[in-house]
Amino acid sequence: MVVSLAAATTALVLCYEAFQWLGELQGHQVLQESQLMQMGRGSAANGEAGAYPEDWAPGGKLAIRLTERPAALNPFLIRDAGARAVCDMVCETLAQRDLDTMEFRPSLATKWEVSDDRLTYTFHLDAKARFSDGQPVTADDVVFTFEVLRDEQICGRACAALLTDLESVLAVDPVTVRFRFARPYFLAFPAIADRYIGPKHIYALGDAK
Repeated sequence: MVVSLAAATTALVLCYEAFQWLGELQGHQVLQESQLMQMGRGSAANGEAGAYPEDWAPGGKLAIRLTERPAALNPFLIRDAGARAVCDMVCETLAQRDLDTMEFRPSLATKWEVSDDRLTYTFHLDAKARFSDGQPVTADDVVFTFEVLRDEQICGRACAALLTDLESVLAVDPVTVRFRFARPYFLAFPAIADRYIGPKHIYALGDAK
């Protein structure tokens, strides 16, 4: 499992320029958006059947038309559908929705527990998860991500409203993170699980703002 870094998103910016001529292409197979998202969010990498059409061979290129130019590709700053579409292809979250059932299933986190009072959420990270530079994805990266998302100086805090009642984020150990909410919130789980996790060793240098 790999989470992209700035280099990956930079490459995507260059690829975006090529999308302009997609309207001129004829005779290319078209995938439904749900298929693209399922492919991009790790289903094929996890070996799930049906991730790709049966008549597709490994290799080659996949060109995707975006309806708008992304305003930013930094996962902390996205605030439009175009950016979200790109980040869905190259970034990972703690959990991800199954597009058939809309239920959450493991991604960077292999499992989680929710307290009876619905205030505490504990996520256990996949010890094999790595960023694209080979560094492990740790609880510190998760804590850092949510510190950035709640920082009032960060532009494009699109999800900040969902985290208003988030009281604390604690790294219990290198692969365990505990979230505590001040009061029950029906969107607490997706507010946590559906955030792109960024590498602290890259973005702590100041690139997140």
